[in-house]
Amino acid sequence: MGTYDYGRTILGRIGSATRGGEFAVKKEEPDREKMIAARAMQRAIGRELRRMYDDVVQEPVPDDISRSS
Repeated sequence: MGTYDYGRTILGRIGSATRGGEFAVKKEEPDREKMIAARAMQRAIGRELRRMYDDVVQEPVPDDISRSS
């Protein structure tokens, strides 16, 4: 028997439906918990990079660099 593509519905994307009424629903979003964990990790890395940058910027310029030639 053939398959029919019904496109989008309020339930999400429908891949195809057989004549028997079975629907294959495709998952549109990646796993929500993994996304939340990845964003938390990115924020932590960003905070640490910002702290390191701020520490370096606050250091005085070495004498051999600050002396004009």
